[in-house]
Amino acid sequence: MSNENSTAAVAVARMSFALAKRPTDEDRAIQAGIDRTMRSVVGRDARHNPNAIGQLDKVMPAGAVRATDGVSLTPGWAKEIPIEPPIRPGSMAEKVIEAMCDQMLGPAVPAKK
Repeated sequence: MSNENSTAAVAVARMSFALAKRPTDEDRAIQAGIDRTMRSVVGRDARHNPNAIGQLDKVMPAGAVRATDGVSLTPGWAKEIPIEPPIRPGSMAEKVIEAMCDQMLGPAVPAKK
């Protein structure tokens, strides 16, 4: 059904529309009440309008721990540490990974004949 205008696609769309549950009058009344309430809250009452809230500088999630540098207990960024390879250069693990890559992809530098 690659063509959205095919007979099968139209049949499926019509069948799904026919089988879909229609909202009742009670459902429509509930939704209208929700719409009316939200329009009132967001439109007139700035206290509840999430778009009217300015930037909150000192908000912290419940149970969160203040960031420290690991040495002193003052808030701030952690100390910089150099980025190191996950595998120690020259180790057995590096040799095994290189051998696996060479076997699957072929050697990065072709062997001299």
